[in-house]
Amino acid sequence: MHSPRRLIAAMLLAGLLSAPCVVHGQIAVGAPAPAFTKSLLGGGSYSLTPVASKVRVLFLFGYNCPVCLADGPSVEQQIHDHYASVAPGEVEVIGVDMWNGTASGVNNFRNSTGASYPLLLNGATATGGNVETLYGPWDNYVVVNKQGIVRYHAALQYPHGNRFHLNEIRATVDSLVAGFVDVPPAAPRGLSLSAGPNPTRAGAVITLSLPRAADAVRVNVLDASGRSIARLHDAGAGAGVLTLAWDGRLADGSLAPAGLYLVHARVGGDLLSRRLAVVR
Repeated sequence: MHSPRRLIAAMLLAGLLSAPCVVHGQIAVGAPAPAFTKSLLGGGSYSLTPVASKVRVLFLFGYNCPVCLADGPSVEQQIHDHYASVAPGEVEVIGVDMWNGTASGVNNFRNSTGASYPLLLNGATATGGNVETLYGPWDNYVVVNKQGIVRYHAALQYPHGNRFHLNEIRATVDSLVAGFVDVPPAAPRGLSLSAGPNPTRAGAVITLSLPRAADAVRVNVLDASGRSIARLHDAGAGAGVLTLAWDGRLADGSLAPAGLYLVHARVGGDLLSRRLAVVR
């Protein structure tokens, strides 16, 4: 006969094990993405290398997972096809089957979702690197920049069944492709601009380092069309660090929609800019 205390403890443990939860303890945003090599559906293999010429979007799916099957067509159309059109050659989508299904099972997933991007087999096995131990199980989305750094990891924020946030994924990718030009090469030594966190949900801190005093310093936030949507500074500034805050709102006080923005600083005749992604 179990004691009441042991029975209550067992019931609490069972409840914790059965409750949906966010995955913790996996590769964090800002950490290097470990390399792995997996077999490709159709033959050959694919290796995720630390540094690449493309931004990579990992779709970690289960070949017969209902949520993954439902989201799969959007991954194909709204991410793969979208970037093939607007940023050709700069973004690669890779699907990894975390259910360790047969080639036939993964091919059924391809047929059901229309996936034309590479699909990798046996993601949750040790051979070539266990992707599950790195990023958690299926129904997950990870964005890796060209320098091999993880910039987005859905399973660290959302529970299973609620991880496909297209606006966040695209805002992150947009901030990493060459849609905007960053600091011009002519920027004088010691003059620098930064904005973070990036991506951001609720505004950002902008830091402008000035090697010397300037009579005219203007800092704005621009939308993707180049229109100023927030003025942060328009006056002189002394030498040192000028720290400004953007509250994530437009000039009329409304929240800026998800998307890609540009923090734009003009110091005398010098111009600097930084891309900033807003997610909602």
